[in-house]
Amino acid sequence: MTTRYEDIETTLRGRGFRMTPQRLAIVRIIAEDVRHPTVDQVFETVHENFPTTSRATVYKTFELLKDIGELLEFEFSEGGNRYDAKRVGPHAHVLCDGCGRMEDLEIDAADGSLVAEADANSSFHVTRQRVEFYGLCAKCQVQESAAAG
Repeated sequence: MTTRYEDIETTLRGRGFRMTPQRLAIVRIIAEDVRHPTVDQVFETVHENFPTTSRATVYKTFELLKDIGELLEFEFSEGGNRYDAKRVGPHAHVLCDGCGRMEDLEIDAADGSLVAEADANSSFHVTRQRVEFYGLCAKCQVQESAAAG
């Protein structure tokens, strides 16, 4: 069984894209990061091993991966956009109102059936969905309880 990183690398090589060490490092980070990182988080991580890497390189790699369907982008007005390369099919997320943590959520509503239901029950031709739930993660719940107590 191949890893998500190997799948993305194979796709890029198969389509003839240049595979620089920096690009491979960026792909590895986003393919293995469960935090749904921002561009800045990926830049900081890759910059540790490749100090000459620019933010533009990270942005260009993200754009390429989005264009070929290997990266999902989640736009947020606060805290910047977040990205998911681990799972690019329909799935739900849960986000912490306290610290901003974002995790995948396994629920039946994220299987894509909501798109068909919304399409059938509206005047829209629905092409995609985004399912998110908000609350406090376990760490923030403890902090909130400590502050109240």
